[in-house]
Amino acid sequence: MEQYFKSALIPALNKYGIKTVGVFKEWKRTDPAKLYLLIPYTSFESYTTVNAKILADTDYIKNSEVYTNLPVGKQVYNRFTSSLMLAFEGWPTMTVPEGKPRIFELRSYEGYSEGAVKRKVKMFHDGEFPIFVRAKLKPVFLGK
Repeated sequence: MEQYFKSALIPALNKYGIKTVGVFKEWKRTDPAKLYLLIPYTSFESYTTVNAKILADTDYIKNSEVYTNLPVGKQVYNRFTSSLMLAFEGWPTMTVPEGKPRIFELRSYEGYSEGAVKRKVKMFHDGEFPIFVRAKLKPVFLGK
């Protein structure tokens, strides 16, 4: 999976304007192991356009052959989950972390109703962003 990201997917994303892609591994490996990929698009139109271009790109097709043509029983994952998130207005872009080893925490918040979720998002906008910064937690992406 990592080889596919490194030799096919990320170079193709870079080619079509997605210059910063986050790839995250678990600190303590679980079974099965998990990888997280964060791809920041500027709009939904960019998402659809870039992905259509990548799927037709001859370099991408060539560089992803090994990954695309894996034999039965040699799969590199058993589950693939994808989420489309919109950045919070108060943190509108992905923040590139420093280029040194570090630990990241993936947080997900859920609510019992739409109103509860809206109140939680409002809490971020009403003061939690500066708290993260003061505590040197250095958020990479905040969205819903």
